[in-house]
Amino acid sequence: MNEVIIRSTDQQDFMTHVGEGRASVWQWAPGIELAFREEGVGWGIALNIQRSAQRPNLFSDTLKRRFEDIESFDGYYICLDGQHTFVIWHALPDELRSSDTLEQILTQVLELAGLKH
Repeated sequence: MNEVIIRSTDQQDFMTHVGEGRASVWQWAPGIELAFREEGVGWGIALNIQRSAQRPNLFSDTLKRRFEDIESFDGYYICLDGQHTFVIWHALPDELRSSDTLEQILTQVLELAGLKH
């Protein structure tokens, strides 16, 4: 399957594409991007931090935040991919694509990684 992924120019553009159910990626900062696309388990939002943009202790600090506030960060999955990209992923089915819910998920995924929105 060759999925067309739209490169969003800013947060509003990204949120519009997500609301329309169109795969999109937005560079939040150098080496850091937010992506919306369909994975094997369904549609989701991923924060991807390239190895070059990772700060020391990113993985352990993020895990600590995740498990200190389990209720707030329920549904957020943390991993390193095959290229050592740090990934935080959250499912985003149709019923969660309202602008308020999307804004909350974007804020929380950045907060979980220790980034300011």
